[in-house]
Amino acid sequence: MLKSMTVTAHNLVTAYLDDLATGRDVACREYAADDREAWTRRACLALVKAGRCVATVAEAATRGGPDCYRRSEYLSLDVMLYEDAHWGPPVFIAEHENFGGMAKVQYCAWKVLVVEAQWRVLVAYFGRGTEFSSFPDLQAAVDLISQHNCNRTVVLVGGDNGVRPQSVADLRQMHQWAMIGAPFDAGSLARSVSKLPVA
Repeated sequence: MLKSMTVTAHNLVTAYLDDLATGRDVACREYAADDREAWTRRACLALVKAGRCVATVAEAATRGGPDCYRRSEYLSLDVMLYEDAHWGPPVFIAEHENFGGMAKVQYCAWKVLVVEAQWRVLVAYFGRGTEFSSFPDLQAAVDLISQHNCNRTVVLVGGDNGVRPQSVADLRQMHQWAMIGAPFDAGSLARSVSKLPVA
């Protein structure tokens, strides 16, 4: 179970970065220019693609990508994939937070952790212009919220806000990820920081 969750989390993160990479130069320019609105829209659409790894037939709602009911947001979440045939818990939810304040990131972590879902993803940033000097600092802030919410799991993707990517390889290398929450313990490989290979 642990290994399959870790592999699936890796696939989710890879799909997210692969979709960001399809924009190539435009994606790098938006990120480097600190165009938060354009970057958030791009990131949310990429998160929908990532969610398709675990929910291929689900409806998807996000900014710039409304579902069949013409809704672009449910429960104030940036991304949600759900099966409307039975209206059970969402299959995949995600938040993208490009403001690097502790309170804002922890609020976004709380938003995804209090909703029952099969998969939760939070994309946030560390480094220059944030309150997190490193990915482990960001990870610790999110882990604290997970602990206060029954150790529910969330895939945390962190981007280095100090990097101005010039290429798709730069864009990939500036991201790190970790699985946070149960059933992982402090010594678990799945909980350690994982860097993605350059594709």
